[in-house]
Amino acid sequence: RNVTGVQTCALPICEQLLDALIAVSRRRDAAAQLGLPDSLADALARNRELRSAATLPAIELYRGIVHTALDAASLPPTARKRMERQLVIASALFGLLRPGDRIPPYRLPIDARLDGVGRVAAAYRSLLPDLLTALANETAVILDLRAGSYRAAGLPVRRERDTVVLRLADGVPGGNVALKQLRGTVARELLLTAATPADPDELARIVAASRPARLITPRRKGAPRELHCGRG
Repeated sequence: RNVTGVQTCALPICEQLLDALIAVSRRRDAAAQLGLPDSLADALARNRELRSAATLPAIELYRGIVHTALDAASLPPTARKRMERQLVIASALFGLLRPGDRIPPYRLPIDARLDGVGRVAAAYRSLLPDLLTALANETAVILDLRAGSYRAAGLPVRRERDTVVLRLADGVPGGNVALKQLRGTVARELLLTAATPADPDELARIVAASRPARLITPRRKGAPRELHCGRG
């Protein structure tokens, strides 16, 4: 759903988060409170203007390594339509967004602590699991591309057998940067191929067409399955 002028948010908690983020961003120690470097003074200034700031589609706002590898702007029209239907963006401030949802620029780490809210991730834990399940609906496979700190905010309920998390295979260099590139690249490939895997095993076969991939079922009960990938 669109967030026009930030008058409505995806979840009720968002209004509380907005107020708390604006308030903390007005403090002299805002960067320290949010766990941000002092060099992000411009971002803190934007936080203070969230209620009146101009908005843009979420897919255009986020410009990290995952989104750069996805390169949504260069997707052909059919793939972009699939993206709008299938992709959900996790936001520390707005919960869950579709690519076309319009939001203002902001800076809020998911593990930040806000007055009156507590840890942001913890504030979502009673809301996101059921919402993620509802968004997935009848989807056979859920490919969870979120960082671990965002997964801590909630996993789809009763879907651990068909939820898949990407991992780098043992020995693959590049660390977190390589993992983020992998997430964006795999998402792009799936959108381009129009793949609709019927189960995690079929997803693994599709991904394995471009790189070594092995599906693993964790021993811990309730944990999602993991797809360990090498370089393509």
